[in-house]
Amino acid sequence: MNRDELERLRAELWRRPLRPEESARLRAWLQAHPGAREEWALEEALTRLLYELPDRELPAGFEARVRAAIEREIRRPAPVIPAGWDFWAAARAAWFRWAMVGATALLAGVVWWRAHVAFQPVSPEVVRVWNEWAAPPEVWADFEVVARLPAGPGPDTELLTLLQ
Repeated sequence: MNRDELERLRAELWRRPLRPEESARLRAWLQAHPGAREEWALEEALTRLLYELPDRELPAGFEARVRAAIEREIRRPAPVIPAGWDFWAAARAAWFRWAMVGATALLAGVVWWRAHVAFQPVSPEVVRVWNEWAAPPEVWADFEVVARLPAGPGPDTELLTLLQ
C-alpha cells in the first residue's frame, strides 16, 4: 500500500466505515509503519466522534444566503494591480501613509533620544573625581615616545639558556 491508497482509505473512512478487506490492508500497512499508528488511531477516533454527532437542521434561508455570498464574490471586480510599482499611487493608500507616519515618529524619537543622551550635563561629582585622578598635562607630553615602546619586557635570555 502506498501513500495515495492510504489517503483514499482516509477519505473513505470520512464517508463510511471501512470494509473488512480495507481494514485488513490498513492493519497490515500499520504493522509495517509503526510511526503512523498513532496518527491513524487519532483519525479513527475523531471520525467516530463526528459520526456520533446528531444531525442538525439548517436554518431557514441558509442555502439562499450561501448562494448570494458566492454570487457577490463572483461579481466583485478583481483588484487592479499596476504593471510597475508607482510610489505616489502607493502613497495614496492608507496603509502606506500610516507606515510613513510611524517611520517618521520612530526616526524623530531616535534623534531626540540620541540628542538627549549626548547633551546630558555632567554631574559635579564626576568632575571632581576626574580632576583628582586625571593626569597633569606634563604626563602626556611624552606620550608618543611611550606609545612606541615595546608592549612588554623582552625575553629573558639567561632563563631560556638555563631551561635548555
